[in-house]
Amino acid sequence: VAASEYVARTRVLAEAAGDQRTELLNVLISGYDEADGRVATLLKRAGYLEQRRAYCVALARATLAAEMENPARAQRIVDAISTAFVSTSIRALVGVRGDVVVAVLSDIRRQSGWTTPRADLAARAAPALELLGPSVVVGLSADRPSTASIPKALREAAVALDFANAARRVVAFADLPVRALLVHRGRDDVNATPPAWLAAFRAADEKSDGAYVETLRAIADADLNVQSAARKLGKHPNTLYARLERIREATGFDGRRYHDLTELLLAFECEAN
Repeated sequence: VAASEYVARTRVLAEAAGDQRTELLNVLISGYDEADGRVATLLKRAGYLEQRRAYCVALARATLAAEMENPARAQRIVDAISTAFVSTSIRALVGVRGDVVVAVLSDIRRQSGWTTPRADLAARAAPALELLGPSVVVGLSADRPSTASIPKALREAAVALDFANAARRVVAFADLPVRALLVHRGRDDVNATPPAWLAAFRAADEKSDGAYVETLRAIADADLNVQSAARKLGKHPNTLYARLERIREATGFDGRRYHDLTELLLAFECEAN
């Protein structure tokens, strides 16, 4: 009888602890009213109001996204992330939100005002997340200085996760090029209302088996030097000049001019994504 009562009591306490972790995670990633005394008490008791802590967010899912429909699969990822940080100083609050696993990671930035700050939290967390294996992809936010900025970190992690794949399983937001971020942000608007010339450019490029976009990218890589781009492609410079003229006829843009070249490539990449 005593044993059964002990088991029952342990189960109740475990469920209560799980409920508290879930509430805490929801508060952190959803944002909160700093004037809410109950929330402030919850965060303080959990140690999330310490001024010297740094925070970042990791979003993870199975490489095959459909697997996240299986609750047991999602829970295995939760357990794996929790285990990955057990032997480190990084604290991980992990749970499932929708079709992804969310982990709020935190650690002390420095021991005191007199000590040297540690390396970025996200940079220290990435190697542990790499150990999750090839069946999991992860997006990792940049470091944030307080719990109030965790919702922003969540958005950064979501963007980084969009770039993760089987070949690049852990992607840090801080490592994403500005160009990639611009394309990611603008692709919906470009696809919803594409510029009038884009269809003609796409058709011309398809007819050339991709040679027009290949030419523009080579010119960009060669710092607008057509001669250098031609050598890289193994083509005569006149071939590239002819392609550039066909592109100008289709779009009105001159691929030898910086602003025109940027406009052509960004629009094409937004549509391609």
